[in-house]
Amino acid sequence: MACLRPECSALWLCFSDDGVENGFVQSRREKLAGKVVEGLCLILLYVALNILLILCNGWPTSGWQFADTAEGRQLGSIRNSIIIALAALVLISIFVAKMSRAGRGLGPAGLEVYTSCLACLVSVVIVMLHPWYLAKAYGIPDPWPHISDPLFSTDDRLLLTLDIGLTGCHLLLPIRWMRLWPVELAVILCYVVPALGLGTHLPLDSLTTNAVFMMLLVVMASSAKRTLERRERCAFVQVAAERTLRAEAEFKLSQAQDVQQQGKTRSLKFDPTDSLPTTAETGAVFAVGSSRAAIGIKLQDIADANLKILEVGGDLEVPASPVPHFSHFAVCARAGLEESRDDASSVSLPETLHSVQLPCPLIREYKREAVHEMLINSENQLELPGLEVPQARDTYIAVLELLCDYASGGALVCIADAAAFHSAFATRPQSRGGFQPCTRSSDQGYMTALLRGTHVRDPRFREAFREFTQHTSND
Repeated sequence: MACLRPECSALWLCFSDDGVENGFVQSRREKLAGKVVEGLCLILLYVALNILLILCNGWPTSGWQFADTAEGRQLGSIRNSIIIALAALVLISIFVAKMSRAGRGLGPAGLEVYTSCLACLVSVVIVMLHPWYLAKAYGIPDPWPHISDPLFSTDDRLLLTLDIGLTGCHLLLPIRWMRLWPVELAVILCYVVPALGLGTHLPLDSLTTNAVFMMLLVVMASSAKRTLERRERCAFVQVAAERTLRAEAEFKLSQAQDVQQQGKTRSLKFDPTDSLPTTAETGAVFAVGSSRAAIGIKLQDIADANLKILEVGGDLEVPASPVPHFSHFAVCARAGLEESRDDASSVSLPETLHSVQLPCPLIREYKREAVHEMLINSENQLELPGLEVPQARDTYIAVLELLCDYASGGALVCIADAAAFHSAFATRPQSRGGFQPCTRSSDQGYMTALLRGTHVRDPRFREAFREFTQHTSND
């Protein structure tokens, strides 16, 4: 199904209409709050593991992160305080996210800003928990004698931790791209500024290489996030348009039902795509005001004429031309059903009262393989018009594949050429009954406009047909 391209800013991907933009943000509020809580729970788990290591391996040295020296114990106490502060911050943030999810806290935009600021602050905390840069910030020129394990103090570990946080923000949090650029900038600065300002154990060329690779990771994550958000905005516009069409159709249907109950159906104004009645007026058939014998004669005449219409008015009785019709090919298919059914009770029966006794419809049951072989060999046992024409035969085969391979539910397809269709439903002066043959649309002409000019073999047609025939709870 084609995607609707939203009218939005080329740089920030914001809709030009503030109402649409607020609706887009509001639609992701609950999901954002839930993902924030999940991410904070993971951080809380990391903090709990650190506290457990500290309690098991020694509080003064912060879980043997630092050596058992005077400076090492001071650094350990500082790191322990930072971990406790981080735990408090995470608990407060979980409370804020849960309140926002319940609709009693921050709004959707405010929650996005709060989450971005929280991600920036966590990035700073990650650097402060790094033993090397914590010692450097404390004013120790050579931290190695006071660090118990150098493997925990490399720049590689710091970069990996920052990258984990950056990737989580871009992939897990449904935050608009325009709100994530401060996090991307903070991740880069949280490595470059301490490395250049406080000093790193790596040579300058290694520092430059790490910084460049970190920038590339940030750029790729940002580009992927922007592309994903553009697709989400397209989907949001499409869903909003479909819901609007459905709401309009239900509103007009409700109006039609109300007017019909009041006996004012004929005064209701319809658009060309609105649903119109397709049954003849009872008064025109039964000739209200005539005798019972005259009514019986007219009904018998209609039945004998095999669905020919007699237009009766005053002393003028003019037999109209037969109802314009077009040959059609109807196939009822169910996915995966290959065997024909003999149960006549499964056939759909009309639920309306008939003004005249209509002839029984001719129903034939074939296996798919049999129908396909007859179409390939141009065997016209189905009495299909134009089967000898290659283009018509290809259309029949394409529709057979569409019903058997792509329909998600029950489907009935009628095939006719353009001339027969216009002959049956062309606009003409109305008869005394006030009605003429017409088509009915249940979706305000949405599928007609969507697939106009699209061939039946086109993948877009097949995908739209699959979605249209899929059964939903509100059918």
